[in-house]
Amino acid sequence: PEGALAKLPDGLSFREAAAVGMAAHVVGDMLKRADSYLRVVKSDDESLPPRSCRCLVIGASGGLGTVLLQMLRRRDNVHTVAVCSGSNAATVRRLGADEVVDYKAGAISDQLADAPKFDVVFDFVGGAETEQSAVVLLRRGGMFLTAVGPWQNLGDRKLSWSEWVGWACGLSGRLIRGNRRCACRMPYRYSMSMEPLPLNAENFQAVVVEGGARGEIAMEVSFTETALRDAIRRVASRHSGGKVIINMDLSASSAS
Repeated sequence: PEGALAKLPDGLSFREAAAVGMAAHVVGDMLKRADSYLRVVKSDDESLPPRSCRCLVIGASGGLGTVLLQMLRRRDNVHTVAVCSGSNAATVRRLGADEVVDYKAGAISDQLADAPKFDVVFDFVGGAETEQSAVVLLRRGGMFLTAVGPWQNLGDRKLSWSEWVGWACGLSGRLIRGNRRCACRMPYRYSMSMEPLPLNAENFQAVVVEGGARGEIAMEVSFTETALRDAIRRVASRHSGGKVIINMDLSASSAS
């Protein structure tokens, strides 16, 4: 539909747009969901000055996390802690992280146990274990916002009907108990990015055109069998380090 179309800004190539399109769709939705949390946080004690909003980004070096870091960097009042492997620390710092936690060095709940509580946790990894290790770091009333949900690697295999029901019930329960109006609510708000396809032109405008965010291209391949197999293996590793691009105009000899 025409409403899903977005004009490429000057200086943005089609390959760059391909690398950031889905990320803009998801990150734009997440920023809208967390908007009220991403402002200057007023202290309960009126004699104290407002403080910065503290954000924890889990999976910060991936194709979605790298775009979110760029958008959070534009907010002067946000302090961002990125969770990734130590080998990607320099990349996430370049893109806007104020601090970096290497998840390979130990549980993030242990590494950040003495740090001030976070207002928002952005999760790009998923799974109950990730959620449990992160929510203990949230202040009461903070937001846990995931792009994945309670199960990791959901699309890796075909699920049975009972597994789908289990996943849906688990997610629905979290969303209901994470609602402020729920009597049995959790001490934090649970939310999930569920912006429907096709890609949202409004999110593309906000993130790419106005926000200037760009995707990190980890790998670009030609449309050949060997190259496509390599690309699929890179994505399936869950550690692609950015977006994997299939360039239909790229010759096999010039692919990287």
